[in-house]
This record gives sequence, C-alpha cells and structure tokens, in this order.
Amino acid sequence: MMLAVLRNESMSFQLPTIFNTEQERFMQHFDLLQKARIPEHISYYSFRESASRACISDLLKYNFFKEIQKIIPSLRGSFVSEPEKLAELRRIEQVAEHNRIALNIISQVGAGDRSLRVSFEFIHHPHFAVAAVKRS
Repeated sequence: MMLAVLRNESMSFQLPTIFNTEQERFMQHFDLLQKARIPEHISYYSFRESASRACISDLLKYNFFKEIQKIIPSLRGSFVSEPEKLAELRRIEQVAEHNRIALNIISQVGAGDRSLRVSFEFIHHPHFAVAAVKRS
C-alpha cells in the first residue's frame, strides 16, 4: 500500500515496468496468498481499486508498521525454543521499524515534494522491502 500512496501522491514516483505488468507483479507478490483460502471477492481488481484511492493520511491513520511492532513482543514468547522463527521475527521487526520511520519522514516532508526520492531495498528480509527515503 505504501507504493500505491507514493504513486498517487507524487506523480514522479513510478514503478519500473520493463518486464512485468502491474497485474503480473501483483500475482508474484501475492502468490502465496492466492494459494491460501481467501474470500473470493479479493482479487487484483479490488486491490487496484483500493490502491488507486490510497493516500498518505490512510497510511498514517492505519499505521500497520506501528501495529506490527506492538504485536511482535507477544509473538516472541511463542517461539522461545525456535531460534529460526525468532530470527525471522527480528527481521520483520526491523522492516517495520525502518518503514515506520520512512512513513514519518514522508509525512513530514510531504509525499508531493519533488526532491523526495523513495526506493525500496531488501536489506533485512528477502520478501519485505524497506523504504529508503532521500532528498535529491
């Protein structure tokens, strides 16, 4: 959703589409969810519609990164004897922390600021990107 907000708020932020269409990227990102039992009404088209209406105030209102940070301490107790899962939780926590900070910076500066550059890197987790915010 962060990508959708950035694209909606700042027309200068566009995803590269050299090899994949937006729909193909959706399928790649949510492939595992497609295999899970999910309600029939959830599809690429419903995702695209909600993404087209996404704005920075929605991200701030439903700060999922902050919520993840609240949930993780209670999850740690469930995985005390499983070091691999604890390491996974730590990586997810790092992604959430970095993205929470990036969201705050984007909010303070303004997503429409043309000098703001946002890129996404997989530095803490192989599946969840961290937003890197810079001014040019």
